[in-house]
Amino acid sequence: MARHPEHGRDPEALLAAADAAMYASKAAGRNTWRAFSPAIGQAIADRAGALHELRDALEHDRLELHYQPKVDLRSGACVGVEALLRRRTPDGVEGPARLIAAAEESGLIGRLGEWVVRTAAAQSRAWRREGIALPIAVNVSGLQLRDGAFVAFLADQIRFDPQLPRFLQLELTETSLALASDGASEVFTEIRRLGLKLHIDDFGTGYSSLAYLPMLPMDALKIDRGFVAGMTRSQDSREIVLAILAVARALKLAVIAEGVETREQAEFLASHGCDQAQGYLYACPAPAAAAAAFAAQDHRQRAVDHQATA
Repeated sequence: MARHPEHGRDPEALLAAADAAMYASKAAGRNTWRAFSPAIGQAIADRAGALHELRDALEHDRLELHYQPKVDLRSGACVGVEALLRRRTPDGVEGPARLIAAAEESGLIGRLGEWVVRTAAAQSRAWRREGIALPIAVNVSGLQLRDGAFVAFLADQIRFDPQLPRFLQLELTETSLALASDGASEVFTEIRRLGLKLHIDDFGTGYSSLAYLPMLPMDALKIDRGFVAGMTRSQDSREIVLAILAVARALKLAVIAEGVETREQAEFLASHGCDQAQGYLYACPAPAAAAAAFAAQDHRQRAVDHQATA
């Protein structure tokens, strides 16, 4: 809906405003309507800007991956990293939220997702040549799972690097799991046949996961950072974390906690059987060299500790 003259003084301006309101209505779900507003106009402009930034980043090599270490809560060893997308700007690097939203809306998510996998795979090979055997987890959009070319792309990467399944993990949100009812479970099975491990990201924040979880070939759950942040001050958050740990034990899945920032959080998680943690308590996301240095320092310390007790 657009009104004259508030939203436009000529037919072209009114149609543009009505078009923006239509997209806002579609984004809000079925059987709804929206009147144009400055906020809707700004959102449209923001999406257009984000799409321009995404195309520019893809075409001019302005993307990079940062890596956040995952630590074993029993040994303290660095046992892997999560690859996180970043865009280089004149003011530094920025996070991926705008780019990913633009990629999903524009149909460029497949191209962006393939760039992330190729870059992580190349980094894995570089680390292995240096003697660093760290599995790298990459995030996968639910829209990628609908694209039949995604599994073929993964197969091509593995043909080029047969060791890759040991060093590449795919993280899927609970929203992606909801696609299982539309045949995505077959995609998950095909991915597992390639030897890749599947993790459920932000567990506890999506929809109807428990209905699909026992039927899907998953390897690990990741506890959402919101529950981790609240569990030392909220009984409800603690109970949710304990419930997730119980579900994981029943299904024989590993558990990784995100957003661990204090020793108190780490100790609570370790005492209740959580396997791994990542967060600012250990290290923030950083370029590959810094992540590798963290892993090397951690392993050297373990070696010193072992020699001291031998």
